[in-house]
Amino acid sequence: MSDGFFLWYRTTWSTQEAAGLLTTLEACGLRTANPATGRVSLITSGPDSYGEQVFTTRDELLRRMADTATDDAGEANFQLWADADADVFARVRRPAGGVTSLEFGLDGLDTDQLEHTVAALVRALDAQRDSALGFVIDRLGVSEDVDWDAVLTGGAGRAHPLPDTLGLHRAYVPLYPEVATPEAKPVEYGDLLVFNLR
Repeated sequence: MSDGFFLWYRTTWSTQEAAGLLTTLEACGLRTANPATGRVSLITSGPDSYGEQVFTTRDELLRRMADTATDDAGEANFQLWADADADVFARVRRPAGGVTSLEFGLDGLDTDQLEHTVAALVRALDAQRDSALGFVIDRLGVSEDVDWDAVLTGGAGRAHPLPDTLGLHRAYVPLYPEVATPEAKPVEYGDLLVFNLR
């Protein structure tokens, strides 16, 4: 089972981009509604309740996701479904600096579910690559203690331990010598350089 995560930092975020993300993920089999119950689930994040399922509609989920584009909106936490018994915890939030962070927990997925989920997320990223500031794919979660808010926005920090794959804005690559080694062969991806590290 995986304990990993997929992070995607964006320079823009709107209702249309949120809708496009959900549409792409659903087309790839990562659903907003549980396929057994048909229910869409938000996950509470306080202050009165943490981690509880609250059933909603896809339209309300989309509204909550898009609302995070404003600085005072907080975050939107919800479930995506790989199948009726395997969910992916998702969070949309706005860290400092005016960027949007999309976070997807890969914990609890078996190997097939994990690879299917990562492929769906990469496809969604590819569909909206122009807004990508950076991304992280860490199937085992070894880099969970890294301050990815700092690294992916070019702030202070150290990108160690390294994830499986790291997409850094090319302007930030010189800040992280642990990634930009002479042996590294990054792939250009829009404004990013992508390092396959494991």
